[in-house]
Amino acid sequence: MNPFEIAIMGSILGTAIATCIYIYLFKVYRERYLGFWILSWLCYFIRLVFLDRAAIFSENVNNISVNTGLGFLIITTLNVSLLTWGIFDFLGEKLRSWVAHMALIVSVLGAVIISFNPVFEVKALLPCLYFASMYIWTGLVLLRKVDMGGLGVWLTGISLIFLGMHGLDFIFLRPVQWFVPLGYPIDALLRFLIALGMLIVYLEKTRTDLIHSRDCYRLLAENAVDIIYRYVLSPKPGFTYISPSIANVTGYRAEEFYADGSLFLKIVHTRDRKKLAAFLRSPAAGKAPLTFCIITKAQKEVWLEQTSVPVYDTEGNLVTIEGVIRDITMRRKLEQDMARLDSLNTVGEMAANLAHEIRNPMTTVRGYLQMLSQSPELARYDERFGIMIEELDRANAII
Repeated sequence: MNPFEIAIMGSILGTAIATCIYIYLFKVYRERYLGFWILSWLCYFIRLVFLDRAAIFSENVNNISVNTGLGFLIITTLNVSLLTWGIFDFLGEKLRSWVAHMALIVSVLGAVIISFNPVFEVKALLPCLYFASMYIWTGLVLLRKVDMGGLGVWLTGISLIFLGMHGLDFIFLRPVQWFVPLGYPIDALLRFLIALGMLIVYLEKTRTDLIHSRDCYRLLAENAVDIIYRYVLSPKPGFTYISPSIANVTGYRAEEFYADGSLFLKIVHTRDRKKLAAFLRSPAAGKAPLTFCIITKAQKEVWLEQTSVPVYDTEGNLVTIEGVIRDITMRRKLEQDMARLDSLNTVGEMAANLAHEIRNPMTTVRGYLQMLSQSPELARYDERFGIMIEELDRANAII
């Protein structure tokens, strides 16, 4: 195997490895820019296997067929465009429209030139110029992203610029036989550095996003009115996290609960301790929220409602309880007031029914008294009838 074959086989192997890495990342994370990078590497792999290795590096480069030249043009344009598109998508920027126009112009004009089957330098001129200009420009854009920083950005940006410059020398140094075995290792090294740099940038961005998400969730948890907690049961029971709002509810700071894993159980009202202990033994038994009372540091009763999720290990053992605790003292008081109002309403309804039942016979008695008071035989009792009617009216008004 001659040096050229060793060089190109090394490039093919390196490209295949880089493609597999990005395929794995895409399968795990499903990011669109990873898909663009995969397609870009696949285009380059196809070029190496079916064009460079089989035809372009023949003894006489001017004997390259029109079809091979067109294939080289299309594959190179796709390779560069997809890689550039993926980088801009990764940066969260919209790819400039002139890039697509430029790719179209290069493809059409290059196809026209190749159809006349000119010398090798003319055939390769447009694809190589497009290759060089796009990589150098993309590298400069990436290096300007100072807010991202890190080794990955610098490694990728500088490697893109050098790869673009290396693409320019392809036209002039390809006919030089001694340079061919060196050109491919240089190209492979620069592409490897680009793949490595993009991987580092991706990992750095993922790490930054995770830190940002963690900080956002922590900020949300620490400023929430409700109490968010994580309670482990083994090897030593206790809180691994409890939000600072616990101090507003219980009067005890979060640090006190970390120091004493049983503090929360101690402040639970004695009548509810058995209920809470049963919950800790089997949190999945009751799916409804658990309501219990605690005694605060100021010796006040506070009612709490807990919603939790049990966490089990691979063997099915309960190891952690995560949940949210809410102060429902005001709601509890309102419910008690509403219950009292309901009781009063019931009593009122009973009183109204009773009054109705009492008024009925009283009305009958009053009617007969009025009728008797109009009788001539009982005229001497008019004053007494009047007193009785007045008393009935007064009783009726009271009822």
